[in-house]
Amino acid sequence: MDIQIMTDHINSLISHGTELRKKEAIFLKLQGIDEELSSCSIEKSELETKQADLKKDIADLKDKKRLAIEGTVLKLTGKMNEVLPGGEAVFNVDNGVFIGWKKEGKTIPYEGLSGGQKAAFDASLAYALKANILAIEAAEIDSENITTLLNKIAGHDTQVLVMTCHNPSSVPDGFNIVEAGGVTA
Repeated sequence: MDIQIMTDHINSLISHGTELRKKEAIFLKLQGIDEELSSCSIEKSELETKQADLKKDIADLKDKKRLAIEGTVLKLTGKMNEVLPGGEAVFNVDNGVFIGWKKEGKTIPYEGLSGGQKAAFDASLAYALKANILAIEAAEIDSENITTLLNKIAGHDTQVLVMTCHNPSSVPDGFNIVEAGGVTA
C-alpha cells in the first residue's frame, strides 16, 4: 500500500509539475507582452514628441507663408487702390481666397460686385498687375465713378482705352475723346 500511495503521490507531483510548466509558459508570454507594451509606450512617447515638433514646424512654415503672402497682398492692394474709384481692394488668403471691394464700411465680395463695380475693380487689378494696356468696357460705370477712375488713372505710365456711353463730367489731360455714332468712346 505504501507503494500505491507513493505512486499516487508521484503522479500527483508530475501532474502538478505539468500544470506549473503551463502556468510558467503563460507567465513568460505575459512577461513578453509587458515588455512589448513598455517598448510600444516608449515608441509612442517618441512619436508624440516628433509629432509635436512637426506641428511646430508646420505652424512656423504657415506663419512664414502668411507673412510672404501678406506682403504681396499689401503691395497688390496698394497698387489697386491708386486707381480704384473709392474704397479699397480686399484680398484675404487665410482660409481659401477672398477678393472684394470695401466701400463705405462694407466689403462686397468680387462675385457680388455690380457690372460697373466689376469693370472698375478689374481695371484696377489689371493696372496693379502692370498690364501694358488697360481696356475698360465702362458702360456700367456711372458718370461720377468714370470721372474718378479717369482722374486716378491719369498720369500713370499705362495706355488706357475706356469705352462708355456716359459722358464724364471732366476728362483729365492725356485722354482723348473719340465719339462714334453719338456714343463717347
